[in-house]
Amino acid sequence: MQYITSYQIAQDLGINKRTVQQYCRDGFLIATKTVKNRALSYQIELGYYVEWKKLHFQGVKKGNCNKYYRNTKELSKSEIKAEAEIWLKWGVSGQLSGKPFSPRTIELYESYFGYFINCLPRQAKLPIISVDNLRFVLGEYPPESYATKQKIYDSVMSFSKYLIEIGKLSEVEREALRKLRPKRFIPARKTVLTKQQLDTLLAYITKPQGNRTRDQLLLQTLIIFLANTGLRAQELCNLNLKDVDLEIGIVYVWLGKGNKNRRIGINKSVVEQLKLYLKYRLKYPGESFFVSIAGTALTKKTLMQKIRRISIATGIDITCHGLRRTFASLNSAKGHPLNHLRLALGKASA
Repeated sequence: MQYITSYQIAQDLGINKRTVQQYCRDGFLIATKTVKNRALSYQIELGYYVEWKKLHFQGVKKGNCNKYYRNTKELSKSEIKAEAEIWLKWGVSGQLSGKPFSPRTIELYESYFGYFINCLPRQAKLPIISVDNLRFVLGEYPPESYATKQKIYDSVMSFSKYLIEIGKLSEVEREALRKLRPKRFIPARKTVLTKQQLDTLLAYITKPQGNRTRDQLLLQTLIIFLANTGLRAQELCNLNLKDVDLEIGIVYVWLGKGNKNRRIGINKSVVEQLKLYLKYRLKYPGESFFVSIAGTALTKKTLMQKIRRISIATGIDITCHGLRRTFASLNSAKGHPLNHLRLALGKASA
């Protein structure tokens, strides 16, 4: 196998040697590090370099001198935004990966790709989708914002796949981006309640608090329902009246995470709580099972805000997903088979 040095590439392209070395460090040009006479240099496989040059540079002959310039494939911010709209349409139709993105995935990609674009400097370097720009944006978020950084990274990687499909990005450039995958430095926050903490939480909610009977009943029902079904926050918000059968004690979850359907049994105490809630709920129109005190369908944002407020008021650290963990933890302690819990939670593996 024949190799060429970074110095020879610089001469061939008519650019500075340090620029070629920067390409190698960033992974834009895949190379092997070598040390000769205590000096660091790079070696690039000749066949790979020839293909790389064809993709990224175009030649202009002037006399006996060959000069190469970058292809005009760099997209401006406005062009990136226009391409992003097509990318999301491809995701909805399944054209990008062969499988349609879920509405939640589309929502996340649209939101966090917007974060990426808006976080860039006004005069961001071209191309917009590059190692330098992604590193800059991820560096703007502190280590504790791992989830945000990961979602931004995922959206950019999905968009880069689209750019490859339309011939405006190379696999080599995408591999360089892949190396910037965020790492978790602070342990994930995993909240879970004991039986005593759950009882304390419910006892606080049921205390008389003026004219807030409707709000108290809704919050009490939400916590009891989440802790006894293990539903995800969005799955709860998507429930319709027809999805809950109180006669036989079954909750039907249609097109949950991964577009999977499942059914979950509920005990008599949960059924009684839901019947009590429905006396108020049926005064409002609409098909959604859970509605806000204004009578509109409950949203994930509103649900999370309610749980957060009660967590702060009681001093008990809990989240919507923490109540899902509580369901798994309490039922596992009762001796329920893990395989049954896996099916109830809608997980692919235990």
